[in-house]
Amino acid sequence: MSDVLCGEIGLARDVFDKISQPSVFLWNALIRAYSWSGHFDKAIELYYQMVDLGVEPNKFTFPLVLQAFVSMLALEKGVDINNHARPLCVYRFDRHVVNIEHHISTL
Repeated sequence: MSDVLCGEIGLARDVFDKISQPSVFLWNALIRAYSWSGHFDKAIELYYQMVDLGVEPNKFTFPLVLQAFVSMLALEKGVDINNHARPLCVYRFDRHVVNIEHHISTL
């Protein structure tokens, strides 16, 4: 199953790379696909690429990336991302982020 999923992500990435200015929605969709398939490092790498290209993350981006960091036990980086997102007030009441923040604080 994971081979099929990886193939589909590869195809999605090929299409994504051909789009001259992908929207934040498309960035989030690909980050989510990588994260859900267990490719947390690729999800995080894609997030940094998005930011480097000047695409502003939104309230849907941060929970995806935070979950990837937590899944990789890269908690220090997760805290950095959380601190970047917090002043933007993009997810003040997002239950997934609250759960992730709680998980980080207990480790």
